[in-house]
Amino acid sequence: MTIPLSDSRSVLTPFLQQITVFYLLYTELLAPDSSTIQFNAAVSRIKSSPECRALLGPSRQIKAYGEPTSNKWARARPLAYSNQVDKFGTTHFRMHFNVEGPSGAGVVNVHMTRPRDGDGGLEYELLSLNVKGHETVFLENKAAERGVKGKAAKMFGVQWR
Repeated sequence: MTIPLSDSRSVLTPFLQQITVFYLLYTELLAPDSSTIQFNAAVSRIKSSPECRALLGPSRQIKAYGEPTSNKWARARPLAYSNQVDKFGTTHFRMHFNVEGPSGAGVVNVHMTRPRDGDGGLEYELLSLNVKGHETVFLENKAAERGVKGKAAKMFGVQWR
């Protein structure tokens, strides 16, 4: 006995929808590389830093959120993030979000990488807090640790700075 095609579609459609929902939940909320997990880890680092608490206030009163909106009732503020793979196969995860506390408000910048051959998770290249009127607080800055400076332009054998 053969099952008509219309009956098999009716059975598969709810199953495929469930699989799709579970996949999206995992990739957006539960996967180690998801933006939500990275956001929560960065917020924890900001709240635990004495320098950041000095600028923002007590850790319990620090709020972190995505893009600012003009609507006071808006709860879902999207995170600004991007995932890119460079020509060497290194995955770059960049994100910025807003933080505010009773003493001030600022923007957190995150840049994480994972090499092509790296089996581990993402590693911080940059984690910084910018509060207007204060110096930038760097919790992670691999470029400065390595002593990497910006490349000088070179033309006709002369380096232009």
